[in-house]
Amino acid sequence: MKRQHLSDEMKRRIISAVLLVMCVLCVPVSAISAVIGEEVYLSGSKPPGADIYLMVTGPNLPSCGAQMDSIHTAVQNGVSGSFTKASESSDMGWFYRWDTSRLGGITPGTYRVYAVAQPVDACHLAGQEYSTVPVTLTTPSLYVDTPVEPVITQATPVQTETTPDATAPATESAPLSSAWLLPLILAAVALVSDRR
Repeated sequence: MKRQHLSDEMKRRIISAVLLVMCVLCVPVSAISAVIGEEVYLSGSKPPGADIYLMVTGPNLPSCGAQMDSIHTAVQNGVSGSFTKASESSDMGWFYRWDTSRLGGITPGTYRVYAVAQPVDACHLAGQEYSTVPVTLTTPSLYVDTPVEPVITQATPVQTETTPDATAPATESAPLSSAWLLPLILAAVALVSDRR
């Protein structure tokens, strides 16, 4: 008789565990990363016929939860119209496409999306069926490929000396300064005057 009692109790525990698994909302446990401006696809399972209410918390948002499409507007505990309702999927689950390009004023950081079986805000979740998933949003990176411009250097003229005789050694010539030119001009003028 005692053996039968343990068997019945074990059956009840197994059934309770199965019901618990069926009733708990499932959102992928791993964190999601996206760039602000991208669409984040959220999905999970739910009890048949149940509605799923979504809200988000995070940097600069209302502490008890914000609407998914209007992140600076707080959800109101117990008011279903203030929450975002997830769509029902064909496999008896739920899904929601969170378009982050429409979220004005969102800052980069990690946000927590809540999927709740009742319209209950994040400050009143004790005893409620819910699940959460962290979503890290980053800023888009801008990369510009700039071609490397060739470096243009100006050619420096090279001075070369030419000599009338190819066999004669080249001599260096120093530039004439005005101090040397004046005596030469005066000597030339004196020669011309003497010949007249």
